[in-house]
Amino acid sequence: MKKLISPFILVILVVFSCSQKDEEFFNDENLNKNKTAFSREASELQNNTTIIENELVLQYVAEITEIQKEELRLEYNVLSYEVCFCSNDIEIWTFEEVIQAEHATASLKSSDDDDDDDDDGILVKHIDNQFEFSSNYSSDGFQGASNINYLSNLVSVNQGVTIAVVDSGIDSNHPVFNQAQFLYNGNSSIMPSGWNFVNNDNNIYDYSGHGTQVSSIIHEELYNNIFYNLLGVKVLNNDGNGRYSDVVCGTQYACENADIVTEAFGWHDDGSGNLKGDILSSIFENHPNVLVVTSAGNNENDNDILQHYPSSYTHENIIAVAASNTNSSDIASFSNYGGISVDFYAKGEGILFYDTELSGTSFSASYVAARAAAVLYQSNMSYSPAELIDYLDSNGTPAANFSRATKYSKVIE
Repeated sequence: MKKLISPFILVILVVFSCSQKDEEFFNDENLNKNKTAFSREASELQNNTTIIENELVLQYVAEITEIQKEELRLEYNVLSYEVCFCSNDIEIWTFEEVIQAEHATASLKSSDDDDDDDDDGILVKHIDNQFEFSSNYSSDGFQGASNINYLSNLVSVNQGVTIAVVDSGIDSNHPVFNQAQFLYNGNSSIMPSGWNFVNNDNNIYDYSGHGTQVSSIIHEELYNNIFYNLLGVKVLNNDGNGRYSDVVCGTQYACENADIVTEAFGWHDDGSGNLKGDILSSIFENHPNVLVVTSAGNNENDNDILQHYPSSYTHENIIAVAASNTNSSDIASFSNYGGISVDFYAKGEGILFYDTELSGTSFSASYVAARAAAVLYQSNMSYSPAELIDYLDSNGTPAANFSRATKYSKVIE
């Protein structure tokens, strides 16, 4: 999640494990939805998101001093604060009373909108609501453990493409990984693997299984094909649920240390922009050379009408992926879609994982991330995100007859 001080550099760990089905936090209700249903009301999709009313997430302007930060905290009666492990420009403020958080939000946003250069309130670049989102995802068979043997899977020097899996962690000891050396050690002897932003430590063991499943698909597609490393970034807890601030901190870390970032989770906006996440958006904007592959969601929603984040951010380095059905003859019945906000389809139904089958747009995003990594490697690491998207579009399988649209109408295989 976050940390009061962040003296270390990066750390990368990638692990794989797990089984069970469902992806990107498949709601059970999605399994039996009518395929002809279209975008639903925000209230119907928001029951898995809760705003924490006495907390705020802030991003300071780059020029701010530590003294100015402390003066702001005192001015707004901040009860306690936390700093991102990866960036001391991002903080989480906690207030004793909700009304104090509301006052701080109104005042700081008002200062931000003011053109008066002498207004010392213009010290905060963005201020977002803190919220939690629930995955409704479960994975049987995962037991409490740690990555006790992960050192055997570490690559001492970064080789090829580094793919950050921002998710629930990775179980590198899972048999799907074939004892391969695929974990990225980064450049730090202090942190031997990735980072756990939920518990603020370097144990990114995956208790829920989702991150392991996502990572296993990437590993299976790339193993023995290209040089690559996986960077495990744990932002979802042991139940697969997340907090916005952990996603922000983990994404900042991932974008600073990887060539491709995979984020196979998400939440819908509330219809009023309260859950858009300007700080998260700015992180993607500030790392234009990092390709971010996201899952479009599993609610049969038209994301052009009701946004799903992070897949609905409009930055040119972000790909949003919908799921195609088992034989890629149409979009999967559960998948979100959007002729503007969703880019491609990829297989997302009946995917074999160890002793079970998986379905969901999370796994579709995993395939696209692997495909993009292979193309990037084959380009001698020269392709920009725009060129990678161009390649995927040019080489994708046409899907003009699919019942629900995406921007490029192509299946990535």
